[in-house]
Amino acid sequence: MEEIKKDKLSFILYKNRNVPRFYEVEKGSFRLFLYGLPTLTIISILITASLLVYFKQIREMAKRKEPAIILELKNKSLALQEKVEDVQKTNAILEKKLITGASDTGLKTMSLFKVPPGQIDLTKSPDLAVESVSSRQENGYYTLKFNLSNNSKGQEKIAGHIFVMMKAANTYDFYPNDVFDENEMQMDFNKGEYFATSRFRPVDAKFKIPPKATSALFKILVFSRTGDLMLKQIISKKIEL
Repeated sequence: MEEIKKDKLSFILYKNRNVPRFYEVEKGSFRLFLYGLPTLTIISILITASLLVYFKQIREMAKRKEPAIILELKNKSLALQEKVEDVQKTNAILEKKLITGASDTGLKTMSLFKVPPGQIDLTKSPDLAVESVSSRQENGYYTLKFNLSNNSKGQEKIAGHIFVMMKAANTYDFYPNDVFDENEMQMDFNKGEYFATSRFRPVDAKFKIPPKATSALFKILVFSRTGDLMLKQIISKKIEL
C-alpha cells in the first residue's frame, strides 16, 4: 500500500466551512496536466505562427510577382504587335511589286541571281555602308570582316540578306556557302545571311583560298527582305602565298 501511495499525490480541498474533500491523483497524470498540456499549447501556437508567416510570405511574393508577369505579357504583346505591323508593311510592298512588275535594275544581266518582280535598285543612295573592313588569312582560309552600318535617317531598323562573293585565281566562292539549291544555277535573294539592325551588323565572311592565288576581289551585295538591291560594293585584297 505504501508503494502504491508513493505513485499518487494526495490533495485536501477546503471551501468555506464545507466539509474538506480528499483527492488522490496519479503522478503521471498530474505531470501530463502540469507539463504536457502547456507544451502542446506552445507547440500549437508556434506551428500556427509559422503557417501564418509562411502564407504571408507566399502572398507577398505573389503580389511582387504579379506586376512582373503583367509587364512581361505587355512586352510580348508589344513585340507581337510590332511583328504584325512589320509583316503588313512587307506584304504591302510585295503586293505593289507584283502589280508594277519587274523593273530594269541591271541585275537581269547577273545570271547568278534570280530577279524578283518589281525589284528596285536602291544603291544610288544606300541606307547601308560597309565600314571597319579587315581581313585574316589562316590555314588556307581567308576571312573578310566588316561592319554593315545603318546610315538611314533616324536609324530605323533595316533588315535583309547579305551575300559576299570572292573571285580569286579565276575561281568563285560564296558566302554563305549554301546559296544554291539543288539542280539550280541561280540564287534567290533570300538565300543570303539574314540580318536586322538599327546600328551596325558585324559580318565574318570566310572563304577557301584557291591554289596560287595572289589577290582576291570581294563583292558585297545586300538585298532587302522584299528583294530590292540595297548595297553593292567591291573590295580588293592581297593574298599571301
